[in-house]
Amino acid sequence: MSQLLIHPQTELKTKAYLQRPTHALLLTGEEGSGKLYLAKWLAEQMELPFYILEAEEGKSSITIEQVRTLYSLTRTGSSLLVIVKDAGSLSREAQNAFLKLLEEPPKGVLFALTASSQSAVLPTIRSRSQEIKVVAPKKDDLRAYITENFSIDPTELSSLIYTAKGLPGKLINQLEDETLKSAQQDGTAEAKRFYTSTPYERHIICLEHGYDKEWSTALLEILGLIVGSLFRTTKTAATTEKFRAQANLIEETAQNILKINGNPKIHLAKLCQQL
Repeated sequence: MSQLLIHPQTELKTKAYLQRPTHALLLTGEEGSGKLYLAKWLAEQMELPFYILEAEEGKSSITIEQVRTLYSLTRTGSSLLVIVKDAGSLSREAQNAFLKLLEEPPKGVLFALTASSQSAVLPTIRSRSQEIKVVAPKKDDLRAYITENFSIDPTELSSLIYTAKGLPGKLINQLEDETLKSAQQDGTAEAKRFYTSTPYERHIICLEHGYDKEWSTALLEILGLIVGSLFRTTKTAATTEKFRAQANLIEETAQNILKINGNPKIHLAKLCQQL
């Protein structure tokens, strides 16, 4: 983990933190940006053992009982970095209990919380933490890192970087998990086929998946990436307008399915006809 796989802006702030570590650090950024990776890297640089606090398997939140175990764990007199993975999953009671640790941090113990944003944690925790926003690395740096550490065809790597939106955590998970990698590749191939098919053929693809909401969401995400890529490389005003309209239609479909909680079949049927 000696190589730091983050954006130069984040790297600068991280190295400044290492000069004068504070007892609590809040690492914010979208899922897959490398927050957990960075927290572990910090532990390595400070030569500290680390303990990861996260929701137990099958549960969606970190419980107050889990936080209470930290009270004994952090009072052994040993140096430690406690990493709270997805601090937003702390229940309200757990956050309040955790706050007591931040108010009276045990000697030699540091905390690194990861979260999607500042608003994911209580203001009282934010006020006691130094924040570093974790920005995904430049794509050239990401490509160089993957090429050095993984055996992968350059064309396949380009496709995976594209579908992972350049997010290192998401990309590395795909590379290390063959099942996940294969599913992502299949999903991308199907989205491309959906995009280039006739309305009738698109309806058949949807029927094969029973208009499943989770499948629909994944399809729309990849379609958005496909159209976005075409939009950025277009040369004429006519095609620019075409791709803009398609992007708006895909976004509208996703909003209707996810935010309005609509029936995927109704909204996908419209997309099949108009895309």
